[in-house]
Amino acid sequence: LRVIDASIMPTIVSGNTNGPTLALADRAVTLMMGEAAH
Repeated sequence: LRVIDASIMPTIVSGNTNGPTLALADRAVTLMMGEAAH
């Protein structure tokens, strides 16, 4: 089980954190699955 949340952001966005948190989670899954293009 892995958990990613908004607390890892260096600065919190001024609006809703849902979108950036989903983007972080998507990136984390990509990295964990070994499919990162970078």
